[in-house]
Amino acid sequence: MRFAPETSAHGTWDGYNWPYIGVDQHDRSQVIGTGPGLSAVIKAVYKEIRDYFGGPATRQQETVQEALERLANEWRAETAFMSSVTDMAMHPAYQRIIGMGQPVVPYLLRELAMKPDHWFWALKAITDVDPVPACDRGNIQRMADAWVRWGKQQGFSEL
Repeated sequence: MRFAPETSAHGTWDGYNWPYIGVDQHDRSQVIGTGPGLSAVIKAVYKEIRDYFGGPATRQQETVQEALERLANEWRAETAFMSSVTDMAMHPAYQRIIGMGQPVVPYLLRELAMKPDHWFWALKAITDVDPVPACDRGNIQRMADAWVRWGKQQGFSEL
């Protein structure tokens, strides 16, 4: 059974030629599309969504510092009213920071030196070290100081 053609400002659709939108396989930054009614607006929206969620090309261009800043901002915004350090550390953005591994350590240490925050769990998970004396646990400033001292001893000279 064939549908009657539909006419719009963009042309006629015969019921068989479905519009297509996708990514050019040779140049993944290019959105391609076919079919009547596929407007530049749809392509622009598709590109915005792809860029927002960070397609492969976008993620490869992001530096460690940029990724940390993006994830840290997300983590801070979404955990601002949490009182449980465990819940804060289990947040997906925090876990992605841990997943960045050793390259993120100098940036976390710099963050602690400038403005102490709950980066201790991440640092311990990444480095497998805990330089905080038992008597300083729970005191964020002293914990930050201990980690910054450790960082300097390890050669992170930018601290």
